[in-house]
Amino acid sequence: MDTVTLTIDGQQITVEKGTSLLQAAIQSGHEVPYYCYHPGLGVDGSCRVCLVKIEKMGKLQTACSTTCTDGMVVYTNTPDVVAARASVFEFLLINHPLDCPVCDKGGECPLQDFSYSYGPERSRMEFPRRVFDGEGVKGDIDFGPTLMLNRNRCILCTRCVRFMKEVDGDAQIGIAHRGNGSEIATFEEQGVISLLSGNLMDVCPVGAITTRDYRFKSRPWTTRTPWTRSARSVRRAATRPPGSRPSRSGRRARG
Repeated sequence: MDTVTLTIDGQQITVEKGTSLLQAAIQSGHEVPYYCYHPGLGVDGSCRVCLVKIEKMGKLQTACSTTCTDGMVVYTNTPDVVAARASVFEFLLINHPLDCPVCDKGGECPLQDFSYSYGPERSRMEFPRRVFDGEGVKGDIDFGPTLMLNRNRCILCTRCVRFMKEVDGDAQIGIAHRGNGSEIATFEEQGVISLLSGNLMDVCPVGAITTRDYRFKSRPWTTRTPWTRSARSVRRAATRPPGSRPSRSGRRARG
């Protein structure tokens, strides 16, 4: 197996020839944010958040689309990389709705996690956010027999587009219009009709695509766990006189 040796943030690593910088960073434990990259899909480079600095290159490069070469020296946290990355996040969040509490991706969303780690402290945008099909849960529209789509949450990473084209073999999804009006769409709004359509919910990193049957249901991080009493509290309750209340210390321990 042919290999190349490069340096990432001062750490020398050896990877298989043809490996991308993003894959090398992930393998070596260096955290670099990304959205459009997926190990099972082709490279797109559309989200622009995996920017890194490479010696002898005049501009910052996207790690997902840059192949490792022997002797390459890479930096992932220089001031210019940090500033550029924060600017990209600011653009991604210009129109993204702040409905995390009702979003099915809330609590395990890469956009939440990476925004806290790499994004700006506050938004400078004061104008109304772009709305495609309605606001909040009203923005969820039919996207075929099994899926719902919320275009407001979409960051145009094109994972769903590439999945249908490369894995399913039927390119039913595309990017319609241009610029600020760009949106995920299917032909004549018929939605996705495929046996593999359920996988689109898994490849979507921001909760723009959800399954119709499990919306607002499959949320294990918000599931209430029944309160269980300790053996000691059960014994105390059994010996307490009828009609009496537990002591203040007992109530405090139980919350």
